[in-house]
Amino acid sequence: MILHCRLALSLIIALVCGVEMLGPLAPVAAPLQTCTAQNIHGVPISGVVCGGSTHALACTPGALYRCRSGPLGQRNNCTLSQACAVGCLTGLTTGTLSDSCFAGSSPLTLSTSNIPGGNDVDLTVELVASHPHDAIINLEVDRGDLVPGSYCAVPDLAAGSTSVRFALLTAVVSAPTAVHFYADIAYAGASGASRQLVTVRTTLTLTPGGTEPLPPPLAAVTLTPSTLGSGQSAFMDVVLARMAPARGVDISVSSSTPSVASVIPQGQPTVLGGRTMGGGVATIVTASAVPQQTTVTLSASSGAPGQVALTTPLMVPPGCAPTTCLEAGAGASGGACGTLPDGCGGTILCGCNFGGQTWGGAGGVWGGSVPRE
Repeated sequence: MILHCRLALSLIIALVCGVEMLGPLAPVAAPLQTCTAQNIHGVPISGVVCGGSTHALACTPGALYRCRSGPLGQRNNCTLSQACAVGCLTGLTTGTLSDSCFAGSSPLTLSTSNIPGGNDVDLTVELVASHPHDAIINLEVDRGDLVPGSYCAVPDLAAGSTSVRFALLTAVVSAPTAVHFYADIAYAGASGASRQLVTVRTTLTLTPGGTEPLPPPLAAVTLTPSTLGSGQSAFMDVVLARMAPARGVDISVSSSTPSVASVIPQGQPTVLGGRTMGGGVATIVTASAVPQQTTVTLSASSGAPGQVALTTPLMVPPGCAPTTCLEAGAGASGGACGTLPDGCGGTILCGCNFGGQTWGGAGGVWGGSVPRE
């Protein structure tokens, strides 16, 4: 069975598509001299292990390490055996491992090693070995803030195909900045045995002088719920027509009737770089008192040139949300027991002690409206 590294990482560190969840990789330099290789249960791995593979994620990718068995949880059980020129290939996945250096041409190539930030960079992944099923390309980037999308934009390598080409976004930089890549290609060979081909790190240098890409247009807007009572809030989610640039896209939201339903400050959706979806925060709040049923039109725009804003309706029925003691300012005059207007034509009892519990009070711990007679 092929281990899908993206899925494994999501179980460990709550992966969100398009966000680089692993910490920064070490700069491209000499491989680590020692590292830790364990199975999922924390048992040290024994044998010659391919760095960067599932068993040796903490080891330098593409290098071979000689690892020894030991007690549960033992760390630094591996020492560098060989710095491979191109990458390493896993062998048997049980017993004493015997991985090896990969002898073919580089499985991961970049269209350029130097590019002004703000332009796309093309990557090509090649797998000559027979694979009757799709191969999974797990791409790791140490600067996901500058080159996002290594989980969302990377396709699988179709069964029988020898290569796939795809593009990643880059961000504008103010000084030359190195970004490091490596790939772990997981596949099942003709015999059905699971293999992983891990490349050494390759470097892309981003240079100043590029321009920030224009934001893509919005493809969809969803409001939840679409009917809202007085004094309540709704969440807005958005989908872009294509992946957001590295710096992300702030969505602008407006209301046709702000006196009934207004946009919450700092509540407008944001789509982070390398993603197509954003939102999940309270964006709209209705007035505490609405005298009649009103349909409010909400408009959202990504700022894409020439795009007409997308709209979605919000139904607000008539109603009134009574003011709480805290909102009414209970306690400002010393917390005396009494009634205050509730904003809906009635009163609210605040600051009174009943059996050791305060009704209302300065903190508004308890509160209730007193109906009109």
